[in-house]
Amino acid sequence: MRGDRSFLRNETGAVTIEFVTLVPAFIAILVFFTDASIVYLTRTEMWNTARDIARRMSTDEFTTDTQVMDYAASHLLLGQRQYTVDPTFGGDMRIDIAVSIQDAAVFGLWLKPIIGQSLLASVTMRREPLE
Repeated sequence: MRGDRSFLRNETGAVTIEFVTLVPAFIAILVFFTDASIVYLTRTEMWNTARDIARRMSTDEFTTDTQVMDYAASHLLLGQRQYTVDPTFGGDMRIDIAVSIQDAAVFGLWLKPIIGQSLLASVTMRREPLE
């Protein structure tokens, strides 16, 4: 009976047990927020590029798909990620830039239920009158 009491009061290894139970949770939170930050930065970069392309299309600086694709390739620094650029010329200039969530994030499976299958930046601008 005396041995049981001393075992219950013995705190040797308590820090190890706390460490082993809490560190994986902290690592999971860190990975989630890092992944969410990368997705947010990717989306911001896509929006900025789409807005710039739409502006250039509306002022007739860009008149062909090739010009749009070249500009997007030089300004979208998405690394090896596969993205699509879809310009629409006409009365309203529209540009769609899309990248799958798995290409945008390091661990894309975590964010798929929250964000969806892909990130999309779509900007429409009216053609500016020529003076």
